[in-house]
Amino acid sequence: MGAGKFVDVSGIALSGADAGNYAANGSTNAFASITPATLAISATGAGKVYDGNTAASVTIAGTPLAGDDVTLSFASAAFGDKNAGTDKSVSITGIRASGADAGNYTSATTASTTADISAATLIVGAVGESKTYDGTTAATVTLTDNRIAGDELSLVNVGAAFADADAGDDKPIAVSGIRITGGADSGNYLLASDGASTTADITGPLAAGASTTWTLPPVLPRPLPAITPATPIALLDVTLPASFGFGLVERVENGRPAIVSVELPGQIVAPGMPFSFPLPAELSQAAGAAPVQVTLSNGEALPSWLRYVPVEKSFVANSTPAGGLPLEVLVRIGERSWTVLISERKKK
Repeated sequence: MGAGKFVDVSGIALSGADAGNYAANGSTNAFASITPATLAISATGAGKVYDGNTAASVTIAGTPLAGDDVTLSFASAAFGDKNAGTDKSVSITGIRASGADAGNYTSATTASTTADISAATLIVGAVGESKTYDGTTAATVTLTDNRIAGDELSLVNVGAAFADADAGDDKPIAVSGIRITGGADSGNYLLASDGASTTADITGPLAAGASTTWTLPPVLPRPLPAITPATPIALLDVTLPASFGFGLVERVENGRPAIVSVELPGQIVAPGMPFSFPLPAELSQAAGAAPVQVTLSNGEALPSWLRYVPVEKSFVANSTPAGGLPLEVLVRIGERSWTVLISERKKK
């Protein structure tokens, strides 16, 4: 390719009826130009799944002469917008030719084609919220999903329900009727499923009036009837310097005992002061005149620093040793049982 290129002409010969009347030289030369050929550029776009951006994948091709060394490349390829759709326009820019014969061709620096962006699959999950036992399976959940960061979507679900209404931990929740209701990017997603599952707890209900903070009035120590003729015991009632709380939780699941929570203030536990507390009203009423059996939750006897006084229906502690709390005590009254959890109140 070039202008004013030298041309060598050889093998000149004459022909025709009057050729014999002439003599001609057998060679000569001249100058001429070779202009570049035009490469016709074609492009083919590749479809993709919605990914929140306009980047496109394409291949381009040209029409160099057979055997010529020409390679085509481009700077960028992009969809007109990021949204899902079919036959979407793709623009290719920065096209250039390279190779030993690239100088013999000219080509456009841009091209266009089409390709599809298919909707992404939206996987929806759920996080369950624990609740207090209310006799129903109704559940509250928060939906989660794998949308592209920054995308706007609105999701709703028709229902969410525990497998049953009973109290328990990590109870399965089924979420149904999930659907996309709107948002600027809603058209870019298809739901993988209209259902989801999660877990949450149903805690036992607080018995009426059972979750209370009590402040004990001053009480002077007074003697109690002996547990056995040979082992008299005194009720170590004292004036408590702070309030403590009773919480009664009825757990009816699988025959498990109810739980009574007794929280002791640190002013009692830290110095190892003696203290006593009565059975909460629910247990005391259940006991009536029936015998009350008290052991550790594993069936072993109470530790030496803690006693249960049947006549008073009270627990009495000489002092609380280091590491003595929390302590689980099992109270049996007839066919019913409760676990009394004695612990130090957490500082708020």
